[in-house]
Amino acid sequence: MDGNMINISTIHNKLVFVDTSALYALFNENDTDHQSAVTCMHDLVNDQFTFLISNFIIDEIYTLLLTKANLSTALFVVEYLIKEWIIKHVETEDEDKALNILRSSIDKTYSYTDATTFALMERLKIGSAFSFDNHFFQYGLIVYPR
Repeated sequence: MDGNMINISTIHNKLVFVDTSALYALFNENDTDHQSAVTCMHDLVNDQFTFLISNFIIDEIYTLLLTKANLSTALFVVEYLIKEWIIKHVETEDEDKALNILRSSIDKTYSYTDATTFALMERLKIGSAFSFDNHFFQYGLIVYPR
C-alpha cells in the first residue's frame, strides 16, 4: 500500500507504528513474545487501528529474518509488508531530529533506527507503537501490548 497516497491526518488517532521487535515476534513462532504479539495484533485490528512502518523498519526486519531465519522468509515478509502496510520514508528532517534525540539521550541506548522512528512519529503526530522494545516506553509513547 502506498502510504504517500493516504491522508495520514484523517486516520492519525487510530495509527500505530509497528516496530521491528513486534514484527519479528509476529512472524517467528519460536519468539518468546509470539503469542503476546499475535493477541495484541488481533486486539489492534479489532479496535480498527491502522499499521504504519518506516523504510528503516523494512530494512531491519529483512536483515533480522535473513540472519535468523532464511532468505525466503525474509523476502515473503518484506513483500507482504510493502504490499499491504503503510510505509513512510524517513526524511532528512527526521534524521536531523534523530541525531538531536541521540545527543540529548546519552543515558539511553537508543539505536539510530529507534531515534529516526521517534522523529518520524513526532512529524506524523503518532503517539502509539506496537513494540516489545522498552525504548518506546522510555521515550514516552503509548506502547502496545500494555
